Amino acid sequence: MEYGLAITNFHKRNRELLESAQSNCLRTIYGAKKTSSTAVMLHMARLPPMADRIATLQAKFLVRAHNLLPDTLLHVMLPKLTRRGKHSWTTLKSSNRIWTTLARPQAETTDKELKAAIRTYLQDQHELRCSRRGSKLLNACRKKPGIDPILWLPMSPAERMRYIRYRLGWLPSGKPAPCSRCHHPSGMNRRHLIACFSIHSTLNLPHDIDDPISYLLNRLPKKPPRSQAARNYWKSKWPQLCAILETLNKHCNPDRRQGYVPPDQHGRDLLE
Repeated sequence: MEYGLAITNFHKRNRELLESAQSNCLRTIYGAKKTSSTAVMLHMARLPPMADRIATLQAKFLVRAHNLLPDTLLHVMLPKLTRRGKHSWTTLKSSNRIWTTLARPQAETTDKELKAAIRTYLQDQHELRCSRRGSKLLNACRKKPGIDPILWLPMSPAERMRYIRYRLGWLPSGKPAPCSRCHHPSGMNRRHLIACFSIHSTLNLPHDIDDPISYLLNRLPKKPPRSQAARNYWKSKWPQLCAILETLNKHCNPDRRQGYVPPDQHGRDLLE
């Protein structure tokens, strides 16, 4: 999908087709419906939308094109391309938002400066997506781009499935249905179930935290904790978190066959 992205000026329709192809691939991987949003899927796997990927590849190409050896064909042609007025080359430079933010002269940009500009651009784009309407699930994820630890930390397939489903808003599904625990008429939603199952108290977290499960998932360490206090903290919280997700899954999907997991086995793969 990336072939030719760095040297092509895309129209809106072309970008939409690329975005659609990427979204369809992600939905197939996650087993999602055709109308499911892919914003959280992209963010969890640190995959930028195709529009951001195009901007990144084009910025890298523009910087490298100005640092080629003198005997290369493109280096020889650059002066002519820049003198031809409205040319695809000048359009490529003027339309690339990463290139235009680089300090002048852009041709002297170092790799370190380019990487910093790309990071800033991607973070700005992520914050823009978080500010849009209907981005509640995306705002519940980690703020900085990076592969979500729930995708690679040691855990059982069932545990990983529950965490992914929770991130994607599939657990609970959010569909209006009565809560079988307290018989609330529209209690099958995240906010109600957090209160109904007293998850704040179970995890010993302040009640002013809207989503205690996402709060802990966003603080999962990417490396083994060094301090004994941190290790003891996660030895306590991680089994509780796994047990809570299993309880919610059984509550939201009572008709689905689910095996019994002994209390001392919750989160064991990670703790070992």
